[in-house]
Amino acid sequence: YSGSRNQLDGELTKWLSHAETPVTSARAIISPHAGLVYCGQTGAHGFKSINPATTRRIIVLGPSHKKYLSGCALSKCSKFETPLYDLVTDSETVAQLYKSELFTDFDVYDDENEHSLEMQYPYIAKVFSSVHASLLHSFYISSVHASLLHSFYISSVHASL
Repeated sequence: YSGSRNQLDGELTKWLSHAETPVTSARAIISPHAGLVYCGQTGAHGFKSINPATTRRIIVLGPSHKKYLSGCALSKCSKFETPLYDLVTDSETVAQLYKSELFTDFDVYDDENEHSLEMQYPYIAKVFSSVHASLLHSFYISSVHASLLHSFYISSVHASL
């Protein structure tokens, strides 16, 4: 995506204005992670269905393309830069999730070389611009058994209470 704040904001605004959505307060969305030039319009449909006024926590899940994980990893980044503004992670919740011993590290080098979640951040910054999203957690998944995924979910919910 563009590094220009004005250009990126204009593209996101255009895609969101053309997007249709059957709901206005989705609790979860599935969004493509190819470059915004390829799937920005498609992603807008999901992001437009989020109501920032009623959303307490943003959890972003994405595949790890370059690093094999035998489960789920948490990003070590404390913030994610976008041309719109920086998204800050909830360090307290991340620390609690690490205590569960269900998560491994996804270090900064690997995070910077992975694109699956990076494509979500500009839309998050745009949609949540009125409240400046800050309760952000980024998880990378490679190979996860359903029962382990349930454990991740339970840990995440308990950590965020």
